[in-house]
Amino acid sequence: MGASCQSPALGRKANGRWSEIRVKHYVRGRHVRFVGVLCGNPYDYTLLAKLGGVYRDSGDHSSTMFVFNAEQGLPILPQWLRFNRVTAHLKQGYEIGPARLILSASGGHVEGNFSPHEAFSIGGTNSVRGYEEGAIGTGRSYAVGSGEVSCRLFGPFEGVIFGDW
Repeated sequence: MGASCQSPALGRKANGRWSEIRVKHYVRGRHVRFVGVLCGNPYDYTLLAKLGGVYRDSGDHSSTMFVFNAEQGLPILPQWLRFNRVTAHLKQGYEIGPARLILSASGGHVEGNFSPHEAFSIGGTNSVRGYEEGAIGTGRSYAVGSGEVSCRLFGPFEGVIFGDW
């Protein structure tokens, strides 16, 4: 169990100042997170339940990985935020001679009312490389795909060609 206090990145606030307090708790391998969000005045609060799963068939370079997460904002009081968020990520690797091909796709959707900084951001190392985090846009839904071919050059160095869309 832990607690942290953080402020989202500047430039994404709705109206006024905001901060966020997160309390994380792990129950039998399931991650349950409680979040209180302050966004201007008056305050927005939510109780957040999160369930996720990871499938990985092996640890080698030609393996498959699938990650699924579902979050639900539980409105204990009528003025609390109510939303459902689902995200998924699929990654498949292939060994092709001395090279490796990695294909991945991820997407998500959120329904209901939620704080603006909880929207999906497109851009950055976890979505479209070469852009700053959120530089392409933010929204309630997203889908991103990528492909890359890597080959060992010499020693610990690899060459990589990639495309994100």
